[in-house]
Amino acid sequence: MKLKALRPLLSFAALTGSMQASTLLFSDNFNTPSYNWQEFNNSLAADQSGTLTIPVPVTYSTSNGDGYTAQHSNGGTMLLTSDGWGGYGAMASPNHNFAVDANTANKPLQIQFDMWAVAGDAPDWIGFGLNSGQGQLFYEGAYGFATTVGDGKHNYKLVISDSAGTGSGFNGITNGAKIEFFKNNVLQQTITETLSTTDGYITFRTIPSAWTGWNIGHVDNLAVTLVPEPGAALLGGLGFLTLLRRRRNA
Repeated sequence: MKLKALRPLLSFAALTGSMQASTLLFSDNFNTPSYNWQEFNNSLAADQSGTLTIPVPVTYSTSNGDGYTAQHSNGGTMLLTSDGWGGYGAMASPNHNFAVDANTANKPLQIQFDMWAVAGDAPDWIGFGLNSGQGQLFYEGAYGFATTVGDGKHNYKLVISDSAGTGSGFNGITNGAKIEFFKNNVLQQTITETLSTTDGYITFRTIPSAWTGWNIGHVDNLAVTLVPEPGAALLGGLGFLTLLRRRRNA
């Protein structure tokens, strides 16, 4: 097939690809040094990207007990510590309800990050929670999980959609949300959950298991993305292949 004949097809393929592209809402690499909760929101712009960070970065709500408990960057990661003697767990939560974005676009929401606990007595942990209240423990919200000391550093990914897998899961329908949970890009489980329009707040938090002693947890490379609907992407690809076949037979 001549290049001239290919041009319309290439343009169509480019258009289809752009229509199905993911949209990065928010990311944070936690690289700029900050060593206490008072400074946590001081130097965010250099570390963040995504549509929600323009013109200003996304701030965080943090624990504000001992000064060092929540650190936006210590060694290039978000660092959270817990002083269990007072029942105190460090937390950090972006001040944005990502359910709004998923519902507005009616697309699945992907949340990805590295997380690990490095010090304390097993099973001291750092947890992730998805809920309507910032600062809740991972088991108090709509969805959550935790990794404990000794589990090691891993990448975690959640893809949250409606039960069909094509739209937003934050619709308030009983068991109307499908959550696919990946560890190091390997699917671990798929569950159904009930997620409301206010359940799009993300919280990271550490807690010593026995409410005594202390522990340290890390979070890095946080990214929240609207992803294409799998069905729509497949239809677009099939349409392109059909058009290409017709061109070749012409």
